[in-house]
Amino acid sequence: MIIGDMSKHVILQLQNHPTYKFYLTGSRYFNTSSPLSDWDFFVEDNPPVIRTFLLSMGFRRDLGSINNNYQPSEIIGVGPSVQPQVMLFKLKHIHIQVVPPEHLQEKIAAQQFLFDNGIIKDIATKYPEDQRKALNHSAWDTAVLVVRKQLKPTPLPPASWVEQPFGSQVPPSQTIPKPNRKMEW
Repeated sequence: MIIGDMSKHVILQLQNHPTYKFYLTGSRYFNTSSPLSDWDFFVEDNPPVIRTFLLSMGFRRDLGSINNNYQPSEIIGVGPSVQPQVMLFKLKHIHIQVVPPEHLQEKIAAQQFLFDNGIIKDIATKYPEDQRKALNHSAWDTAVLVVRKQLKPTPLPPASWVEQPFGSQVPPSQTIPKPNRKMEW
């Protein structure tokens, strides 16, 4: 519950917007929020239209929070984030990530993966607060990688290869003959 500001009014405007689809994310989506938690959303980028719309509602771009410095994996020292570059807009207790169109479905699927598997909720309930941010970011990176793997079609083996028993593959010229069932000693 946010008292004394326009957050509820702004959230209703976002929720009922006829053109833009705002997706709830963060602690309120993952059922780990408290009454004082902020509201996190993401929306598909449509430059400059969505950005102009958010600015007209009083949001301000936060240049210090998302992916130029919001590199989850770097927090735990395993390399740069695999998450796409997004922009963050803030208005009091409302944060909106503006996601590139080519990554929107990936973001939706990664969030659903995290929710379905209870990963973010487990982190919130099983780890101390000072470790949660890094773990959440790493979980998001992992979810993005899983989703990318699932969204890309698996290439078929070349036609010159033939499936053999137990999944081994050999060229047709080296096809293994079927064993003779008659045992000779």
